[in-house]
Amino acid sequence: AERAEGADSLKAQKARHRLAACVAKLNSVANSRRKGRDDLGVEVLEAALEILSGKSEALDASHAVAYQVLGAFNALREYFRGACACLQRVDPYLSNNAGLVERLVCWEEAWEAGHRYLTGPLRGALGSMVASIAGARGEDP
Repeated sequence: AERAEGADSLKAQKARHRLAACVAKLNSVANSRRKGRDDLGVEVLEAALEILSGKSEALDASHAVAYQVLGAFNALREYFRGACACLQRVDPYLSNNAGLVERLVCWEEAWEAGHRYLTGPLRGALGSMVASIAGARGEDP
């Protein structure tokens, strides 16, 4: 849906919301290497997309976190596309699929960083901290 109509279309946004909800459920049953959270909401992905689209006044540090979030989500999408071509090789015990678990681990870690620094009360803290450090060193942030 994103390629045909653009990432900002209502259809693409709804598809992202549905996929994020499915990934959260999948994470809760297949991610054996981390917490297996089922509360990985789409708000972090949407915040990352907003930052990377230029609609946000975020600083470079927030961009780095946003790239991490988007990269992890896109890695899952690519995995699903590839798995569609060889469903017979997908282990029904989902936690036995190393590629899936690896991508879920990356998504959960990126989501947690994004939740901490792209949404909520710490949203501007990362950029402020980087600017303060750069200022102390006499550099531009």
